[in-house]
Amino acid sequence: MPVWQKYSGKPSGTKLLAKSWTTLDLTLPDPPVSGSEDHFLYARVVFTWDPAKKGQMARVECRYLRENGDETAYKELHFEYGTTSVPFDQKHWEEGTRGQGGKWQMKVTGGVLRAVASTRYSKIRVIT
Repeated sequence: MPVWQKYSGKPSGTKLLAKSWTTLDLTLPDPPVSGSEDHFLYARVVFTWDPAKKGQMARVECRYLRENGDETAYKELHFEYGTTSVPFDQKHWEEGTRGQGGKWQMKVTGGVLRAVASTRYSKIRVIT
């Protein structure tokens, strides 16, 4: 089985995650082949908590947004107030179409003042 795969690399610095969908600064080419696509995202999320919202959890949402607007690979996790850093990963498999890529997006709501993705990277593999 032929396999096409790419790795985004790890951007330097951090990426501020907002309360609305934030596109992560990860670059992967659109697949040049159609087939079974495996997508993987890793992001270390670091929280700064809002003392006025003590006790509220952080809600971290993630999705893979296709270029055609299709929202896939949705995941939501909740983290206890006071948690400082979490490893967040997301895996997704689907039948993909040659030339149609997408982008990973995240948002964080709840008891946080600020959330950033520090280490982050993505991988894609297509089995034709």
